[in-house]
Amino acid sequence: MAKIYLEHLHKRYGRSLALEDLTAEIQDRELIVFLGPSGCGKTTTLNCIAGIEQPTSGSIYFDNEDVTDWPPHKRNIAMVFQSALLYPHLTARDNIKMSLRIARMSKEEMEKRVKEVAELLEIHELLDKLPFHMSGGQRQRVATAKAIVRNPSVFLMDEPLASLDAAMREALRAEIVVLQKKLGITMVFVTHDQIEAMTMGDRVAVMQAGRLEQVGTADAIYNSPVNTFVAGFVGSPPMNFFEGTIKQHDNGYIFEHPKFYIELPGTIIQHCQESMEAKNITLGVRPQHISLLETPRPGAIKGQVYAVERLGKETVIIIEYESETKFKAIVPPFSKQNGGETVYLLPQAENVYLFDSKTRKNLLSGKST
Repeated sequence: MAKIYLEHLHKRYGRSLALEDLTAEIQDRELIVFLGPSGCGKTTTLNCIAGIEQPTSGSIYFDNEDVTDWPPHKRNIAMVFQSALLYPHLTARDNIKMSLRIARMSKEEMEKRVKEVAELLEIHELLDKLPFHMSGGQRQRVATAKAIVRNPSVFLMDEPLASLDAAMREALRAEIVVLQKKLGITMVFVTHDQIEAMTMGDRVAVMQAGRLEQVGTADAIYNSPVNTFVAGFVGSPPMNFFEGTIKQHDNGYIFEHPKFYIELPGTIIQHCQESMEAKNITLGVRPQHISLLETPRPGAIKGQVYAVERLGKETVIIIEYESETKFKAIVPPFSKQNGGETVYLLPQAENVYLFDSKTRKNLLSGKST
């Protein structure tokens, strides 16, 4: 297998900067997920690792060996893409064998490898079928078999589940994780789907506009986001943000917004005491940490229910509290709010995040919520 080190990668397409000083270390036998919106550079990073793209500057190492200028076939990598790349006129068996014929392997060895990978991915019944006769999930399994049958050192997956339905995505993401652990292979997985990233990766690398914003476990990314981008991108529904200031009040501090205020607990103040002088503060709070009040209360947000999303296990209400300004709160499934109703809500002070409005950085870095 292989340990991968990306050192100060830059990639330009004319005047457009696709990667900006990207440095990351991917451990041997690790499953790392590159997560971010479309156009953030995650697929470009994957293609540079594969050798399909050449970085404008920077270096790529496999096990401390510089492979930056190596062609793809020398890197011993395998790739699976969003669309299963199978020859339509060949059966699954022959598609899988195509990866082995270049290696001039004996017929007996090829049959042995195909049998082993079919058992691993449970695709015996598909071996004599043409791609046209398979479902999207089945084609993706065959494409995966075609990739891993060569025993690669690095397995690269570029949004392989994006074109599948929700139920199939859920089933296959668990299978991919189990497969990666069975093979003990280094895997780099690219997705814009945060649920895939959070449930699959040993670590998650969040990207924006060609930059690596944060790398860490799913828990670390979710609970200790380094800035407002990570905080807003990871989490469903996303984190709510409110602009305001911190002011001294009695023996403590409050976060003051034009429409509400909350008293900040001492634990939060201790973490950002040095930042209290910041003029503008962005308060972040996740929808599940906003309390719906039965009666009005000083400091609470007064708003109107804009829309209600009933999800069975919970209900998401979208609140409009200023013209054109909305936020989301998660309330119990039995809540009976309807559009147009007036409600009162209050962020749970012990679960808020504070960000510098100018730098967008988390002022509570290291705080575990």
